[in-house]
Amino acid sequence: MRGYELGLTALRESLRMAVLEERALRVDLLGRSEELTRLLAALQAIERRGGATAVVHPDGVLPAIRAGMLTADLVPALSAHLDISDYPIPAGFESKSAVTGKGKRQATVTTTSYGVRAPKLRQIRAAHVQGGAALQVLNFVIFPELNYDLPFFGADLVTLPGGHLIAIDMQPLFQDEAYQAKYSEPIMDMFRGFQQHLPWGGDFPEEAQTFFSPAFLWTRPAETADVETHVFEAFESYLKAYIEFVQSAEPVSDPARLEAIKRSQLSYARYRAEKDPARGMLTRFYGPEWTEAYIHGFLFDLEKDPRIAA
Repeated sequence: MRGYELGLTALRESLRMAVLEERALRVDLLGRSEELTRLLAALQAIERRGGATAVVHPDGVLPAIRAGMLTADLVPALSAHLDISDYPIPAGFESKSAVTGKGKRQATVTTTSYGVRAPKLRQIRAAHVQGGAALQVLNFVIFPELNYDLPFFGADLVTLPGGHLIAIDMQPLFQDEAYQAKYSEPIMDMFRGFQQHLPWGGDFPEEAQTFFSPAFLWTRPAETADVETHVFEAFESYLKAYIEFVQSAEPVSDPARLEAIKRSQLSYARYRAEKDPARGMLTRFYGPEWTEAYIHGFLFDLEKDPRIAA
């Protein structure tokens, strides 16, 4: 884990430099998905060389943090500890752009998708919506394989004109005490530490509560500085803890337990697909046909898995 920690230290320093240079380096670039691809390749090469560089994104510090998370944190962290391989992204979902607004309010909104898999993990995917400094959405979810009782890993980092919405959790398959003792209790001290700086974001639907753990970090930071520091630290800490759970996970063989895991995963995927809060936004940008296909065909595609149909 020493190399992982050194990599995160270098990343934090590079993001600090990005914050200092943000105003001077604000540039209006078109084709943001192409820029992210180039950034990903560059950061992967830098990580292999063991070096560090400043991470600067054309739309400012928050997109830089999200792009930095997505590329400089996720890929090396996962690759260093998991045997990752490509996850198939259906044609038409890799990147999608639309022009919104008129005149001075006109802007290009781009949604970029990323997907990999690993032993024990059926799908590791991210969706990144970019529409300038006032519209940034990163949705990152890890779905375990059906023969492991691992929780889901979920992170939503949203910047809208009205402010920031942050949700990070290891979302449970089950709510019984034994499951919480296995996956929630070990991270409760970490959760409480971050909650001091990232207070509870308010009520959410009762029907959704079964899908969240006692360590659910749900917050609405009023200060961008909190996003630049505490949110990023929480994300990397939760991800590190989740990787440790994955590494120690053992396959389930009991038929009744396997059936319960399948039912729980299906319930989660169906609920998330039905209640996806991004549906309205994506529909406005790209239309209902593409949006529904994207939600069910990539974001929450468990029902398309042949093992479910069988």
